[in-house]
Amino acid sequence: MTEQNGWKTVAVKDLAANERHSFIDGDWVEAPFITTSGVRLIQTGNIGIGKFIDRNKKYISNESFDFLKCKDVFAGDILICRLADPIGRSCVVPELNGRAITSVDVCILRVNSEEYARDFVAHALNQRPFLTACEEKSGGSTRQRISRTNLGTIAILVPENKSEQAKIAEILSTVDRAIEQTEALIAKQQRIKPGLMQDLLTRGIDEHGNLRSPETHPFKASPLGRIPVEWDARELSEVVDLRVGYAFKSSWFAEDGVRLLRGENVGTGKADWKDTQSLPHHKAAR
Repeated sequence: MTEQNGWKTVAVKDLAANERHSFIDGDWVEAPFITTSGVRLIQTGNIGIGKFIDRNKKYISNESFDFLKCKDVFAGDILICRLADPIGRSCVVPELNGRAITSVDVCILRVNSEEYARDFVAHALNQRPFLTACEEKSGGSTRQRISRTNLGTIAILVPENKSEQAKIAEILSTVDRAIEQTEALIAKQQRIKPGLMQDLLTRGIDEHGNLRSPETHPFKASPLGRIPVEWDARELSEVVDLRVGYAFKSSWFAEDGVRLLRGENVGTGKADWKDTQSLPHHKAAR
């Protein structure tokens, strides 16, 4: 452990409480033991980057728990996944309304609450430097994983003052909640938009800004279905100027010049410029 400017580096294993099963791998549970009810089995797929993914629920019986000598996982424990993707991602266990265990490729970390704010530790473990260090210390011929021994040696930066740790965690958690709320709002709007577009592009709006309805406005039959009587159904070529692009050899591509819009750059309603190519000016002016 090293200290500097009120912060210190602490190895993961030294963040654990001084009690049994505070830094230990989960249990080896084979398929024949898995059931549809009983003790919840938390698997690697339930562990996201900083969030618990409550899906694909699996269980073992209480009898199997005793037979396999399993270890309880409690709400508030941090579960660190020793497999990709990415290696080292972790989350805090929520209230699950019953007993729980976790699989062998997951490490249980029960934080020493006297010295460390659990939520700060949870945020720090999901930062890029820690995940990169986990990847660098991983190994395996078929599937990359990090051992608990190597995981335990990786250090994070921690303020010496626990109240400062807690304050930082509170700010980060507030930001996370704001992001989740924004993402939920965007997802809701994306679900609403297709229906709204269908109504606007087939019914239109009246002089008061309201959607036309067959009950209040006259409609007529068309090749595209019933449309407002004021509308016409026309072929695309009648209302837009359609032109065919040019075929350019890949050997002409250059780092600078005229940006080239290719098929892979055409997204749904917008251009996607992630993969761009350019043409020299003399090649583009053909």
